[in-house]
Amino acid sequence: MRQGGMKPKGHNSGVYWVRANGSNKKSKQNANEKAEPIAEEDLHPLDGDHDGHVTFWEYADFFLTVGGVILVLIWLCTL
Repeated sequence: MRQGGMKPKGHNSGVYWVRANGSNKKSKQNANEKAEPIAEEDLHPLDGDHDGHVTFWEYADFFLTVGGVILVLIWLCTL
């Protein structure tokens, strides 16, 4: 596989092949753009995608789910 520009890379889980000229370095520009992760205790319970903002659709999803559960319970009580 060396002819294809690949070299063996030893790893705890076994040997696999990587590009011989590949680089694991990350650019400084991408490192500066990344935001700090939000702590778990700072997340809102309705924030489904964990981006720190609760959108209209996340509120709507919650209230439609709760409303549906209440309607099913009412329907079951009337049977």
